[in-house]
Amino acid sequence: MMAVARTFVFRLAQQLLVFQLLIDVAFGRRFDSIDDCRARVIAANATTPALNLTFMLTLPQCYEYCGTGYGTYDTWSVISALTSWVIPLFLLLGNVTYAKISSSPFDIGIFKLRYNLGYRGNWIAVISHLLANPIDFLWSLCIKLDKGRLIKLRCDRIDILEPSEKKNLTAISFALEDFNNNGKHVKALRPMEVLLRPLENRTTRADHYRALRPILGPAACDLANARKHNKLHSTLAILVYGKEVFEALIEAQLDSTFPYHMPHTLALRQIYYWLFLAVILSAAAGGFANQWTSHAILKRFLTERSDALKREIGQSNDIFLEELKPWNGGNYSWRHPKDNASGRSVPLLFLVLLAVTLPVVSAFLISWFTPTVGLGDRGIMELSFAGFWVLNWVLTYVASRCWHDGGLFRIMWWNLFWSLGSLAVLFAAFQGELFSFPFRHFCVL
Repeated sequence: MMAVARTFVFRLAQQLLVFQLLIDVAFGRRFDSIDDCRARVIAANATTPALNLTFMLTLPQCYEYCGTGYGTYDTWSVISALTSWVIPLFLLLGNVTYAKISSSPFDIGIFKLRYNLGYRGNWIAVISHLLANPIDFLWSLCIKLDKGRLIKLRCDRIDILEPSEKKNLTAISFALEDFNNNGKHVKALRPMEVLLRPLENRTTRADHYRALRPILGPAACDLANARKHNKLHSTLAILVYGKEVFEALIEAQLDSTFPYHMPHTLALRQIYYWLFLAVILSAAAGGFANQWTSHAILKRFLTERSDALKREIGQSNDIFLEELKPWNGGNYSWRHPKDNASGRSVPLLFLVLLAVTLPVVSAFLISWFTPTVGLGDRGIMELSFAGFWVLNWVLTYVASRCWHDGGLFRIMWWNLFWSLGSLAVLFAAFQGELFSFPFRHFCVL
C-alpha cells in the first residue's frame, strides 16, 4: 500500500513538473535564480532522461528552464551581502584625510534662499571626486607625495644645516608647498622657494641660517603635532576588509552550499580595490584639521623669521600666504595644474592607471567565468564603471586646460551626480540579478 502511494506521489510530481514546464514555455518563464535554474535542469533530467541536458544549454533551453528578467535575491541574503560586502568597503572612505574647508563653491541657491554647506561641502567634494574620478584623485596624491620626496632631497643638500635641522626644514617646506601652488604665481615667488633659495645660495645662506636656527624646531614640532595621518586606523580598516575577502574565498572553495551568485558579489567588491591605495596614499600625505591650522603655525613662524632677518641683515624678505582653498592646496587630492618638475608625473599616472585597471580586469574575469559563463550584465557593468572613470578623468583634464581655481572646482557637482549614480547601480546589483542573452547562443550554468 505504501509503495503504491509513493508511486502515485512520484508520478503526480512528474506530471506537475511537466505541466509547469509547458506553462513556462507557453507564457514565458521569469528568471528567479541560477540555483533554481540548475534545479529545474536536474529535475528535467530525472523525469525525462532522454533529454540528457548538460549545464551548457542552447538558447531555447536557456529560455525554457531559466527564463529572462530580473530575479531578486532573498531579503536576508541582500541584507547579509550589504553588511558583509558593501558597507565595510565604503567604511574605508572614512579613513581618507580631508580638511574642514568652507568655500563659495559649496553655496546652494534655491530661488532666493542660499545655504553654504561649509566644511561638509568639502567632505562631499573629496568623496565624490574619489568615487567618480579615482584616476585624478590618486594621481594628485602621488604628485603631492613626490613633492615631499623632492623637498627632502633639497633640504638634505643644504650642508650648512644639522641633520635634525634638515628634518625640521623639510617638515616646514612640505607645509609651505601647500600655499600659492595653483600655477598663477611665478615659481621663484612661491613661499617655499622664498624660504629655501637663500639657504641654497652660498652668499646668503649663513645670514639666513643664523636667523632661522632658533625657530625651525618649534615650528616643525607644531606642524608635526597638528598634521593628521590616520595610519593606524587605515591599517586596521584594510586588515578587517581583507579578512572578509579571504574568508569568502576559502568558504567558496570548501562549502558546496556556497551561493552561486557570490562570485559576482566578490567581483563587484573587488572592482573597488583601488580604494586601498587611496587610503594608503591619503594616510601617508596626512593633512590638517582645517584651512587655518597650518596657516596659523606658518604665519607665526614667518613673522619670527622676518623679525630675525631684520636683526641679522636689516631686511625682512617677507613671505605672504594666501588663504587655503580646496583648489589651491587645501585638498591634496585636487591638484591642477599638475606640476611635472621631477619628470615623474607621467610614470606616476601609469602606475595609477595600473592600480585602477587591475581590479577591474580581475573582477571582469571572475564575472566572465561565473554562471552564466560569458559576457553578462555584471561584466558589462564592470566595464562600464571602468569606462566611466576614464571618461571622467579625460573630461577633468581637458576642463583644467580651460578653467582654473574655483571655476574648475565646480566640477564637484558633476562628480557628485555621477558618484551617486554609480553607488545606486552598485547597491541595485546586490538586490538581484538580470538574466538575459543579448550576446549569446547558449548559457552555462
